[in-house]
Amino acid sequence: VGTFGNGLIKLSSLKDKVFDHALVLNDTTISEDDNIKTIFEDRDENIWIGTYGAGLRKYSSQTYSFENLNEDLYGSYYLSLYTTGIFRWIGTEKGLLQIDCETNKIVKFYTPENGLPTDNIISIFARNNNEIWLGTQQNGLYKLDVETGVFEQLTLGGGMLENSIT
Repeated sequence: VGTFGNGLIKLSSLKDKVFDHALVLNDTTISEDDNIKTIFEDRDENIWIGTYGAGLRKYSSQTYSFENLNEDLYGSYYLSLYTTGIFRWIGTEKGLLQIDCETNKIVKFYTPENGLPTDNIISIFARNNNEIWLGTQQNGLYKLDVETGVFEQLTLGGGMLENSIT
């Protein structure tokens, strides 16, 4: 369970589905003070933990270790995660990460230089492997054509912009 101010908590249950106890996972990379925004488990049973201000952590269940991404380059606010099967998409305050699910390597980091607004990406949805929809905190809805790398800002009827898309 991700919390706001108490880090990550692992709940254990008894046979009758009543919680037995809670353990705060405290590692040098996950603090009790971390504000957890999003949690995602990938098909390899890695747990991705996105935080407000403390970066992205990947917990490997195979090695029982944490990995961190470069906060200076990619940001420290990891606000949304989505997997299309081919790629894992991660939204931050600095842009959009595209990660290959097979290799866990960063394929591309989309930034305002690629057509994104300078804004938090707070939601991600894929219509298919080539069309990614992004909700931003203040600049509305964007659609990414993965093949061309082109972003299109979408508006409501009459050309009006809905600023916050969650």
